[in-house]
Amino acid sequence: MKKILLLSAAFAACMSMNAQEVGVIDAAALGIGSSATPLAAGTVLAKTDNVTMTVAFDDEFKAVTVNGPKVDDKNFKSIKADGTVLFPDDQGIQGAANAKTADGGNPALTLSPAAQGCVYQFEAKTDGVLYVFHKASSNKNYFVSENGNALGYEFAQLAESPLPEVLTYTVTGNEGWNYVSTAQEPYGILWPEQMIAKFDSDTLSTVAVGSNPVGTALKSWAKIGKNGVSAVKFNVAKGSTYLFNACGSKATVRGFYFVPGDIIGDPESVKLPTITVSTDDDAVSRTLFAGSGTVDGIESVSAAKAEGKGVAYNLAGQQVNKNYKGVVVKNGKKYIQ
Repeated sequence: MKKILLLSAAFAACMSMNAQEVGVIDAAALGIGSSATPLAAGTVLAKTDNVTMTVAFDDEFKAVTVNGPKVDDKNFKSIKADGTVLFPDDQGIQGAANAKTADGGNPALTLSPAAQGCVYQFEAKTDGVLYVFHKASSNKNYFVSENGNALGYEFAQLAESPLPEVLTYTVTGNEGWNYVSTAQEPYGILWPEQMIAKFDSDTLSTVAVGSNPVGTALKSWAKIGKNGVSAVKFNVAKGSTYLFNACGSKATVRGFYFVPGDIIGDPESVKLPTITVSTDDDAVSRTLFAGSGTVDGIESVSAAKAEGKGVAYNLAGQQVNKNYKGVVVKNGKKYIQ
């Protein structure tokens, strides 16, 4: 993306009045259950006013939960934006084939987009910031591309000891487009647990992580392997196409959240929410991404739900009946009931 500004302090004091959008993958509506179900490339998984999420390549999908880790038998699963629940449950989907490049390589290590396997595609009708929610493993790579180019992104994953409670890193691309090359990531985009080790030019870690002390060689890394709710966050541009996938595994994805706004010309006008994940009883909450102020209401829900004639949903994406009082989304539009 040209004139990219990294998602950081540049977004402070934002004043956007654009409504936020959440795309909920409805596995049942897609006919996806516990067994592998074939979906063709181009199948719409979720759709809002400005973002369409589709299957990038033919694959088989099954319903899988997006949650974790557990703390005192309480499971992290409720994803929120400024306190508003984004998804009605923790049901996501997962493909069957590992994402690979055209010649069978690892996209994250080769910095080349996938051409096969479990890959999710996003197309944007306007500029903004996109969050893709999934369940991550600290020992798998994650890759984002824009129009065929490796794209920088922010990553946050709930984890547990010996990793931080929230494992975060930023893949930084070039100043002009935020495209990533070996100039920025000479070893490719490594596992999250390795990214926070910050390997130097001799491929030796400069930060101790778990049982891996400072000075651990990349080739000698002792895998930690913790799982949890996660998100990647990146800027999108009108008319561009984006791919997201895990490498060495299949990404389990719940859906997306989109904040429209002029992030290129006037980034300070884009107001970003605080993204949190809570346990199933709301007793414990952790922050994936800090926000820059309270955002406006969610305008869109999902392809399957928003297009269902006569079916109404509240702003948390939960189906409601005619007795519900408040703002509802019906046939892709917002009403007061």
